[in-house]
Parts: sequence; C-alpha cells; structure tokens
Amino acid sequence: MPKHNLCGQWQAWSSAIVANEFYCTDFVAEPQFMLTIPGHWQLQPELAKHQGSMFYRTVFDWQPTLTWPVTRLCIGGAFYQTTAWLNGELLGQHDGYFTPMSWEIRPEQLQPVGNVLAIRLDCPPPGTTWRDIAIGIYGDWDCKPAEVNPGGIWGEVALVETFRGYLQQLQINSRLTAWNSAQIRLQGDFVWRSVASQVKARVVLAPRNFVGKAITQDFSVSAQPGTNSLDLKLSLPEPKLWWTWDQGNPNLYDVTLQLIDEQGCEVDSQATYIGIRDLDWKNWRFSLNGRRMFLRGANYGPTSFYPATVTREELERDVELLTEANLNFVRVHNHVALPEFYRLCAEAGLAIWQDFPLDKRYDRNITGIALRQIRSMVTSLHNEPAICFWSCHNEPYATLRSERRGSIGIGSILGHVL
Repeated sequence: MPKHNLCGQWQAWSSAIVANEFYCTDFVAEPQFMLTIPGHWQLQPELAKHQGSMFYRTVFDWQPTLTWPVTRLCIGGAFYQTTAWLNGELLGQHDGYFTPMSWEIRPEQLQPVGNVLAIRLDCPPPGTTWRDIAIGIYGDWDCKPAEVNPGGIWGEVALVETFRGYLQQLQINSRLTAWNSAQIRLQGDFVWRSVASQVKARVVLAPRNFVGKAITQDFSVSAQPGTNSLDLKLSLPEPKLWWTWDQGNPNLYDVTLQLIDEQGCEVDSQATYIGIRDLDWKNWRFSLNGRRMFLRGANYGPTSFYPATVTREELERDVELLTEANLNFVRVHNHVALPEFYRLCAEAGLAIWQDFPLDKRYDRNITGIALRQIRSMVTSLHNEPAICFWSCHNEPYATLRSERRGSIGIGSILGHVL
C-alpha cells in the first residue's frame, strides 16, 4: 500500500507561548529549532537539558495515489503524550511511548498544497512527574541520569493509503492438536468505507527460516460499512515448533493476511511472523513444548535512553552477548523494547519475560492509564513467539524507611501489597 513519508526536518518551538496557535494554518513565526524526525529533542545541543513540552510543525503537499483511498496518519511511537492536528483540526491524543498510533483522515481534510501537520509532545505532561505516568525506567530510575528526558517522536511519521478500507491489529494464536498438527487462529478487525460487499480474506503461512511448504487458504467475509470482525482458522500439518536455542531450532512462520474486494483488487494486507510452541507453568516449573527447562536469564535495559538512535547492529550485538553468556532467557526490564529486538530474540531462540513499565509505587489516579496501556502492550506484542512471561509491575512496594527496617518493616509492606 502507498506510504507517504513525512519524516525529516520539522519546525519546532519549546516555548508554551505558541501552544494555542502553532497548529493553525495561518500561524506565522520563525521556528526556534529545526528538529529531525525521528529523533529526540535533547539530541539538539541547545535542548540538552530541556524537559516538558515541544511543539512540532511541518507543511506538505498531497496527491493521492489510489483512486478510492482511505488515508491514515500513522506514527510509530513518541514520548510520551501526543496531540495531533491537521490543518487546524484536532485529530486526537495518545498516551504512552511504546505503541504506534493512527488517525483516519477524511478526504476533505487534505488539500493539494500547504497541508499543516502539527504535533504537541509532553514528556512528562504538565502538572505530572515521572511517578504519575507509565514510562518505567525512561523516567525515574536509579540507573538513568536525572536530566535525561527521552521526549521526541522516535518512530516513523507517514500518511498511509489503502483501498476502500483497512485492516487493524491482527492477533494470531496457535494450538497443538492430538493429530500432529496445529490450529492457527487469526482474529482482528477491518474497517470498510464502501457499500456492503463480500470480500475475500487470503491467509498465507510460509516457513521463514527453514525449508518447507507454504499453505494458502481463502475465506469469504461479509464487509459492512464500519468496523467488521475477522475470525479465521486453518490447520497446519506437521508443524515445526519454536524452541530456545539450547533446546532445538527456533522455527518461525511468516503469516500474510490479504483483504481482496469483489473485483480482485487488494484492499489492504498485513504481514507478521509466529512461532508455534506450547508453554506450561506448573509448581514453579516451566516447560516448553512438553520439555522441562532450566531458565538462565538476565535483566535487559534499553540500549539507549534515546531509542530513535539505536541501530539494528547494536540490537544484534545485544542478543549475541546474551546467547554467548549461555543465557536462554531475558527479562525486558521495566520497559518495552524496540520492535526489532523481539524479532531478533525470536530468530535467535531467546525466551523473553516482558515487563509493563510500572516501577514501585504510584498514585491511584494512574490506574486508568495503566489499564489502557497494558492492554495496548499485550495487543501490540501478542504475536511475538519469544515472549513467554508477562509482568504487570516491577517492585510494587515502597522503599523501606530507616525506622522500618527488619522483619517488622518487611511484614508491614507485604501486608499492604497483599
């Protein structure tokens, strides 16, 4: 599907004076800075200690590629709270740094020349501290310098066109059966912006890192205007299982879902990968594919507090160091890593314990934020075969006060937590 990249040099202001007008089409002011997207504002020398808010703006022309396009603004990720406007009209707001965001654009919102995309970033948002938001070790952490702020748009910004509709997040589950096969179940939604129709959902399942046969299966799906659900099942005979590197081969499958209209034209498609495995945890014993394992792991912090700067080579080296240390397990400690890291772990056969970025104690008003974001985390990482454990909260207890040391203090804290 056509993608119109909007990355590059953007105008930016750090002064809140522009907050109520920088998104307007008739706004005229000399930018304080020209910032690179993707990037982080502290990478600009004069912003090395800047905290709080940044106001971004770019101007672009627009010429659709498709004859019946459905257009979305897609942002790969940003720290921490994102508010977006297009040509002076509010698109929406997004909280959280680790999940991509998108907003559908109506045709009349875009014009041939001079479109203004404006984004306000707050990291942390006004009136809050690192302890009031779900940012984990990117905020208040004893291994991070206090002056470091990851604020910035770290993911790609693009306008994406699809034909008559688009697929949303696809979730895939696999289950081993008693007949030496696996049932693959694909679930998700698609948005249809045309008249009611019957469309085809085509699933292709193909070996990714081993030799084998691909499977293709078509499903007839009813498409009604608005949001529609998909629930597709297919059988995979004699599946190759995913193992950690010390137990076998980390076999992976590529999965492609293609939506095709009644004229045979592609509406949209999604591609991902899966590993077929069976996990069991009983009496504090972990088994992978029916085989008991001894887990040997370590904590893994972010490669950089500025994730837009991280290269694939650096992530490959991280995974290599973990396996060279004879580890088969890694805890992504108190943060969500870059998408490439999960793929590298899946290919290397390295199991993952995934933390949600909550650390120690918070005010109760974070509950709603945390619930929304933890659902987003599990949804976005659902298909990752290397993730074997999920953790909701790191060290959810108070720091011991000097007067409450010893068994009494520990008992009081445990009683509060339990």
